[in-house]
Amino acid sequence: MKLVVVFPNLSDAEKALFEEAAAPYELQIEYYDTNAEALEHVGDAEIVYGMGGDLCKAATSAKWFASTSAGVNAYFPFLREDTILTGASGAYGMGISEHVLMVTLELLRQQAEVQESVQKHEWKKPTHIGSLFGKNVLMLGTGDIGTHTAKRVKAFEPAELVGLNRSGKADPEVYDRIVTTDQLEEELPKADIVIASLPETSETYNLLDKERLALMKEGALLINVGRGSLLNEDALYEALRDGKLGGAALDVFRTEPLPVDSPLYRAPNLIITPHCSGVLNVPETRRRNISQFLENIPLFFAGKEMKHVIDLKKQY
Repeated sequence: MKLVVVFPNLSDAEKALFEEAAAPYELQIEYYDTNAEALEHVGDAEIVYGMGGDLCKAATSAKWFASTSAGVNAYFPFLREDTILTGASGAYGMGISEHVLMVTLELLRQQAEVQESVQKHEWKKPTHIGSLFGKNVLMLGTGDIGTHTAKRVKAFEPAELVGLNRSGKADPEVYDRIVTTDQLEEELPKADIVIASLPETSETYNLLDKERLALMKEGALLINVGRGSLLNEDALYEALRDGKLGGAALDVFRTEPLPVDSPLYRAPNLIITPHCSGVLNVPETRRRNISQFLENIPLFFAGKEMKHVIDLKKQY
């Protein structure tokens, strides 16, 4: 059986982990750094470990496609009915939570204003500095990313930390309250900071539309590290331009790369990052990603229930 691994810059030590896990099953492993290198070799592979719709499309013999990304929507159009799809949820929460804290604190402490004055060689203190302490924080999504972030936010002693998801169930040790998605319109006006880490599904598409953005508290902050489809970007631009929101930070967008003529580039108090909050060059993220894949190998060959399997009906 053939396993194709598409993972950038694997070290000899990392490859040794793959070889050790594959040995009992006589798996023949081929390693590639990029999809471009792998595409012509993946068609006869029964197991593929990598990311990208192009790779999934080319994996016409795959019995198991193991995504190295947490987002999996790109694969749905190309999956065969008998192909198991697993995702990498659980690998990225630590790194992305650090990114969320970084941009949130940058917005609260007016770092864009500070840096602008420094570039002009000016000694100018920011006009206003906020704090996470005492804020009402609403977490849209309580999965791996949301809960890692919530645990770190909690250390800043917010006034209230609320988790929102479909089920209304999450770790009560982390959140002060847990609410369901249908309570979103009730919760948005209460929140000083809204942090979104939801997956892309039919239920989350355009969840933060113009009407719901209008419900947000005057001067509130919005952070999105989930999926760009969650947000009406034009409405966000207007809310920032008009001073309705105090700031926002986006790592994900409806179109990526973000088009050069996007009005978002001109939006005040907006931090734009190029979908880099969770990346595979963070050592701990790499370790967790690889470990999650390798622990599934014996389960796959034993025909047992695997971990991180994507429910195609729920789309996550």
